[in-house]
Amino acid sequence: MEKTIHFIWVSPTDSISLPADISSNLDRWRSLHPNFEQRIWGLADILALAARHGLDRAASCISACRLFAMKSDIARLLIMASEGGIYSDLKNSPRRPFLDTLATDHYPVVIGYPDDIQVAQKGNLSYFNGFLIGPRGHAFFRDCLDRACLNVEGRKTAPVFEITGGRVLEDCIGAPPRSDIRLMPGESVWGENALMTRITASYNGANNAQHWVNQQNQGDLYID
Repeated sequence: MEKTIHFIWVSPTDSISLPADISSNLDRWRSLHPNFEQRIWGLADILALAARHGLDRAASCISACRLFAMKSDIARLLIMASEGGIYSDLKNSPRRPFLDTLATDHYPVVIGYPDDIQVAQKGNLSYFNGFLIGPRGHAFFRDCLDRACLNVEGRKTAPVFEITGGRVLEDCIGAPPRSDIRLMPGESVWGENALMTRITASYNGANNAQHWVNQQNQGDLYID
């Protein structure tokens, strides 16, 4: 398994620099997992990665989405399909070292939602696309990327989590779940005595004005 933690910084306010709260959180990841490389991807880096791997379809879908959350949803699947390793939202904060245990597996790890994400944000989803582990090129990530692209190409109109977010994972996990992935319940991952917690991110702005929940109804979801 590639020992790289991937983060995406596509600022809703076009800021190049990471906010202090996020920089501090990345320092925590670094101190608890010193043998893992960190890679912070910007939009230009992601589009270059797509070009390098001949994934023009994914690049077109990223460019077609208006919301940064949708771009990021597709980008993380592109990164995992082409690079592998660990993808983490910038808001995830480790409580203790744990990646060496999970990242030795040869199949993707998908985890349950943290309790602090409201039902209004995730619908009736069970599994979280904000933290992913897996080897480069695994069929699960390719399947998720294909499904997200199909939704965007069809200009699906729905809450963001249904188009590019957690619903994509749910559909590709299947019922019963496919056998080539590992599922971890949320209670084994989140909370004060578990592996991670979530921090409040300043980049979402006052009253979460820049969060996709508050942005998705302010115009078309797509640029063209």
